[in-house]
Amino acid sequence: MALLYFESWCKYDRYKLKQHKEKGLYLCSVGDERQEYNPFERRAEILFALFNLGMLVKQGKDIVEKTLDFTSRFGFLGFGQAVIELEYEDCSIKFHHGNPFGVDVMHYTDFADLIFPFEKKSHRIIKGNESKATILFAINYEKNNRIPCAIFHPEYCEQSAWTIHYAAYLYQTLLKFYDGNAFEHRLWNVKTYIREDGKQKWQFDSLKSAVDIMFLELLQSEAPIIKLCKRCRKPYVSQSKKSQYCSASCRNVYHVKRSRQKKRSCN
Repeated sequence: MALLYFESWCKYDRYKLKQHKEKGLYLCSVGDERQEYNPFERRAEILFALFNLGMLVKQGKDIVEKTLDFTSRFGFLGFGQAVIELEYEDCSIKFHHGNPFGVDVMHYTDFADLIFPFEKKSHRIIKGNESKATILFAINYEKNNRIPCAIFHPEYCEQSAWTIHYAAYLYQTLLKFYDGNAFEHRLWNVKTYIREDGKQKWQFDSLKSAVDIMFLELLQSEAPIIKLCKRCRKPYVSQSKKSQYCSASCRNVYHVKRSRQKKRSCN
């Protein structure tokens, strides 16, 4: 199963949540129209939405419905490609460390069942009592679709828990960064090249991989457009390099508390 790389991303016009009796709650596409866009042109929207999801997870909030909102705006994160590291000759697939599936290796057919939970015919060849996944899951994609990829197949689905897992990871890593603690953030299935004009161009295999790039660039930026409030740890958008608080209220509360602490230490 060769991974495909893109410079733009596709989303359907409509999605829904659907319960699988064994595998849990899934995000599924129900629209007929596919829309193409460049994730890097919407980086602030995408990162801000994921950071907010991650913050709500840390607060113990139920964000299942909000994962549907995120997917409706930006499409699937593309875990069907994003977390794959290697494919072995015995039809097993190795996943990158920290993947949301909770396993390091999975058989090809089990993986196909995981991302096509409500459809068996489109990704399986059945002979007698044996069954194996087709080389391309999306073998029967529409003729006018120029992206023959599993993650754009109409029956492809992602568990809402995978989005929650990833959003929580991003927010926790952002907290570590702001607190000055060590953290690890890896770029997995991405490629880059230098254009004729000397600018760097990224290619990614999924929206998740594109977000991984955006996140790393945000952490390396001298003037990040998205910041964490120094008091409440809420993500917010600001063009100001000196901004440290999400609101005047948070700034005032922080300074009042700090002033009181200094008075106590002096006494």
